[in-house]
Amino acid sequence: MDLALGTSEQNKEGESERTLFRAVIYQALLDASTENVTTKETVEFKRDAVGWFTKTTGVTASWFVDVCDLASLNYQQVRGFAKKLIMEPTNTDFQRKRLNVLLNMKTVDEVIDE
Repeated sequence: MDLALGTSEQNKEGESERTLFRAVIYQALLDASTENVTTKETVEFKRDAVGWFTKTTGVTASWFVDVCDLASLNYQQVRGFAKKLIMEPTNTDFQRKRLNVLLNMKTVDEVIDE
């Protein structure tokens, strides 16, 4: 029995993992951009999420890059988008629409396989 998978099958097999890591990024973006910071818990979530997107050295930065890689997203683009979302909270409706586009982007491999 041949257990080797073709490129198309490998992409389908990894889709659940990509979706999971994209959800992690999405939740962190929501936490970082929340305006309703009323409890100690939401203050901590926001602080941690902002730190995750903005730190460029150390373990936190490494984890951020790893999560983006596992989500098949360019970490620099995600970081740039997050910073814009955090710095311009009055424009969150437009930015959240862009977020949906960002998180639903296809990878180069997915486009080639179509």
